[in-house]
Amino acid sequence: MVGSEHQNDGGEYPTVRCAQSNREDKTEASRRPVPVHPLVLNGLLNWRKKSPTATELDLLFPSTWLKCSKPLSPDSVLEKSIRASRIRAGIAGKQIGWHGFRQSLAPNLRALHIDIKVAQETLRHTSCRTTLDTYTVAVSLQKPDANLRTCLQTDAAS
Repeated sequence: MVGSEHQNDGGEYPTVRCAQSNREDKTEASRRPVPVHPLVLNGLLNWRKKSPTATELDLLFPSTWLKCSKPLSPDSVLEKSIRASRIRAGIAGKQIGWHGFRQSLAPNLRALHIDIKVAQETLRHTSCRTTLDTYTVAVSLQKPDANLRTCLQTDAAS
């Protein structure tokens, strides 16, 4: 479902509400709508307009198997589209799952110097501790630079 959500800075950003999981271990943060860039939103809305399976339920990706009454199963998308693409690309010996996307997003956000609170909210974590301790790693290219800066700072202080 496409909507809008007011952010703390007073701005309004387009959002997409994901199909909700009934799992009890999900937090309030993980159930929030997902902010999307206007380019992505426009792509999704264009897809929705052209979709031969558009229904009144406002589902972007309905299951034709379930007569468009429910969203596609994430496992079905993973198996039929993402893993199939991996095979067509000739990538062997790699297991791809949804969690891998999250695990690669966090270090990429870190490498781009994205503020930790922004990364936390992007990943929809309750605490930035989870984002820092579980999902981010020291970015390899930044380690030598950090060492050099420390040496230069120490040298300048002496």
